[in-house]
Amino acid sequence: MPKPDRSGASNNFLELDLDVDELVSQIAFGGVNPFDPPQIGGVLYADFDLLDVDLIGGLNFLQKFTLFMDSLVGTLEFKDGTVQAFDLGVSNLLLPNASAIDDAGDNDDLVEFTLHIGPEGDLTNDTDLGFNIAINISLLEVELGYDNEIASDSTTLGPLVEFGETWPIGDIDLYDNTFALNFTTDNFVFAA
Repeated sequence: MPKPDRSGASNNFLELDLDVDELVSQIAFGGVNPFDPPQIGGVLYADFDLLDVDLIGGLNFLQKFTLFMDSLVGTLEFKDGTVQAFDLGVSNLLLPNASAIDDAGDNDDLVEFTLHIGPEGDLTNDTDLGFNIAINISLLEVELGYDNEIASDSTTLGPLVEFGETWPIGDIDLYDNTFALNFTTDNFVFAA
């Protein structure tokens, strides 16, 4: 059966099948299915299926994950012990009085600092129970085989034409939650 055409849709975990051509045969032809004639032969046989129409109702899961990266926040920790916070892409990173920072530190004409960076983000998980309906139609299929007391085997040829389509018909919300992602902070040492 085709997979429901929705982003994040699983295969069906529960399906109810209705063999439409068999149902029509029961109602209209007294149980004799003209679309599925009796098997021909004995030890060597051919079993034709002229038309097979199945209607399928299914349940599946629809899941959508959304990742929102808020910002890349960090701090600069200088050799003299001062700390400057920043938000990459939001705040300008200016180091006023950089020489004073070095003077208060080891006075080696280098502004040495450790960069601490930790991204902030949220993940949203939206999971629904999906309901779908499908139809499968196949025309002209034949099973050829042999069956005796020693061995049996068969092969299927066709179907000559096959068509299947699935339509979503609704869903029920099962789980919808947003939670913060706890990224680790990375540290980098620089001197300018």
